[in-house]
Amino acid sequence: MLQTPRVIEQVAERIELAYLRRRPEWRQTSLDPRLWSAAAAVLLDAHSRENWVPVDPELFVASQVAVSTAADPWSELTRATSRRRYVSRVRRIVRTLRSELLEELRRIECLLRRGEALEVVLLGPCRQISALGRYLAACRHHRQDLADRFRPEARDQHWACELYRAAARDLIPDDAYPVNSLAPEFVRPAVARQFSLN
Repeated sequence: MLQTPRVIEQVAERIELAYLRRRPEWRQTSLDPRLWSAAAAVLLDAHSRENWVPVDPELFVASQVAVSTAADPWSELTRATSRRRYVSRVRRIVRTLRSELLEELRRIECLLRRGEALEVVLLGPCRQISALGRYLAACRHHRQDLADRFRPEARDQHWACELYRAAARDLIPDDAYPVNSLAPEFVRPAVARQFSLN
């Protein structure tokens, strides 16, 4: 992602909103505006070091561990440990999503071994198989006709959590993923999200 002043400003604004939503006790204080730009630089640095790590200001803030209510936002958001905490949290999420996708693919393969037709399995009403799982299975079985049917819902699933791209890595070729990797994903409107670390 190109780190233009406008991108840094957008990231900084979202970090500020997310942080003050989580830590309302800081709303009445006069925090140095450079804090948010410094935090944005940490987040953008995490992405530039490993481009699969998303620029997700809300998750970045949620990933920071507040030791006490008197914690200093500078130390929470602008240190190298802030970047490491965020990347560690992203990796845990990706591992969880990948496990879920692999379980879906195993379920599909099990049904196929029992003699079910791929169309029946993928077009059936099984709630335990997501649209992206169905899309991946269709791609892995070289059924572009079926993959095309699931592409819109698989895209929606990606946009609900962009970490699915990293979770699906090596399950299908990169260029087969339902969302173009060259699309400037950060330019989408921010959706206010609250993340729980539980």
